[in-house]
Amino acid sequence: MRFTFPVLNLSIGGAQRMLVELVNGLVQRGHDVTVLMPPGEWSEYPLYANVIQSKGIPFTADDFPYSDVIVSNFYTTVPADHQASQRGKGVHVRLSLCYEPTFLPHSHLSFPTYHATPHLLVLSTWQQKLIQLLHGIRGHLVPVGVGRMFRNLGIRKPTTRPHIAALLRKPEGGFSWHQDYLGFAERTKSPLLTRILTS
Repeated sequence: MRFTFPVLNLSIGGAQRMLVELVNGLVQRGHDVTVLMPPGEWSEYPLYANVIQSKGIPFTADDFPYSDVIVSNFYTTVPADHQASQRGKGVHVRLSLCYEPTFLPHSHLSFPTYHATPHLLVLSTWQQKLIQLLHGIRGHLVPVGVGRMFRNLGIRKPTTRPHIAALLRKPEGGFSWHQDYLGFAERTKSPLLTRILTS
């Protein structure tokens, strides 16, 4: 089958990593997958699909190639995805990586996007139940794997002081927050972290 994934950003982050794993999994199963991205964007993760650039942002129906399935994954892309689907460029399937109305601004815009298509994919039973309750649509539960890059690195040493790792979302915001891994150990100057580390 031919799939098109309109994606705003594939920077380092959990949702972006899940998207790459879904795309790569489809490619490895023999499907023809295209990722549509805005000009100047690229993937921070290894990506095995074809990548094409839109003319600009937001996406328009003209940016989409013909495919069997168009998979939207964020509320701001849904209008163009739906228009492309109405032009016969593929069946529109809504992938809910997260339920945007609960934590992003502009819930009055994100909420109706769940009614753009009856075809919905969700990642958890919590999402499935919540969306069914609020929208009357029962999403199909799909598992997302964890790539080989996430593995036990053997860095934990039970005889030394503990190391704390955290994810930091940079404050610039937008539709995606670039995430960085931070390692806290003896170099920390935080009194709270120092107490945690030494207790």
